[in-house]
Amino acid sequence: MKIYTFDISIKNLFSYHVSFTLFGYCLIAPLSDLIIPNAEVGYLTILYRILVLFSSLFYISVIFFYIKKLCIVGVGKMALYTLFLFWFIYTLRLLYDVNFQSNSLGDGTFINYLITGYGFVLIPLFSMMMSYDRQDLVKIFVRSFYILLVGVVLAIIVSTYKIITLESLWGVRFATERMNPISLGRYSTVLFLLAYALYQLKERPVSILYFAMLIGGIGLLLSGSRGALVSSFVILLINLFTRAKLKNIIMLPILFSVIFYFTLSLLSILLPEFNLIENYFKMGSGADKSAQIRFQLYNGALDQFYNSPIIGDLIVERAFKFYPHNHILEVLMATGILGLSVYLGLNVLVMTKLVQLKRSGFPQVLVKALINIYIFFLISGMFSGALIAAEGFWFVLVIICFTSFENKRIRYPC
Repeated sequence: MKIYTFDISIKNLFSYHVSFTLFGYCLIAPLSDLIIPNAEVGYLTILYRILVLFSSLFYISVIFFYIKKLCIVGVGKMALYTLFLFWFIYTLRLLYDVNFQSNSLGDGTFINYLITGYGFVLIPLFSMMMSYDRQDLVKIFVRSFYILLVGVVLAIIVSTYKIITLESLWGVRFATERMNPISLGRYSTVLFLLAYALYQLKERPVSILYFAMLIGGIGLLLSGSRGALVSSFVILLINLFTRAKLKNIIMLPILFSVIFYFTLSLLSILLPEFNLIENYFKMGSGADKSAQIRFQLYNGALDQFYNSPIIGDLIVERAFKFYPHNHILEVLMATGILGLSVYLGLNVLVMTKLVQLKRSGFPQVLVKALINIYIFFLISGMFSGALIAAEGFWFVLVIICFTSFENKRIRYPC
């Protein structure tokens, strides 16, 4: 049965499922801190994960028992197979380490990877394997936009209160008890990118889109997330050079200057003794303890790769018994050249699919938004997080693979 015979009401609900699975945690985390502050257990976040799991299982059953056909061909199909191959290799590594190198793993490593990697990522990933046309993507963008807007605003409010009352777990970096600064930086950046895409699509009201871009930029700066900052800078440069119009060259620096001014003004009220610029200059220096730990993780991961370059050594860095906060190094450390070849091949195929979409009749604004979000998750993964638990990265890859062409010269049967 082809996708166009799929029940319209369930297909509309599917866009809510995708948006809520992608970014719902951004909304639930600060809500949890507001409703149940200082709780040892995040009941709302647990409920969110359970709802996503059941929703995912429902759509997986719909895909395999009702649709009975994956609407994917060509490069997208090759990318999907490569994605599954990589997960198969990674799973073999995890099982081998649990059975033969368990003493080198940290306490609870297997359970943690099982829950975050397979429960939070792989199962929802299967539920997103449906065809996406332009209307589907617009719906997902709009619904994700409002989820992120409310979530980031709430996170900034909660963070502000925690910092003023000296209850923040993250010092002067803005975050909540259930959402760390890295996550806030990522959500804020994606909010900015979606607001910018919807602005180009001429969505209304425009005032909300301007407000969202301002909030997204402020959230990014206040989070102090290295990966989000570097990724955003790269995306900005790419868009400036690929669309080198005088209007863009003038407007983008003005927009970021306004965001920076509002951020400094907010900080001057909340933390008059805190110097944001000075704090950013400390990043990566000897005074940055977090960066120093990352450098040790990088060196340890490289040493493990050198010791077993073909198939990798261990799923975590041996000294800290933790992932190295760099996806490339993590792949080399855990799966060697074999895993890296598959991972790089996957990304080449995804980029090829994006190029094909750009050359087809698919709306260019939507394609550029997909490219920006994909590049953002790809680069930010070089600075923080475990690859197997990188929800945004894997979900966006699947959406790109299943996005349908709208050019008759490129055959697409769905």
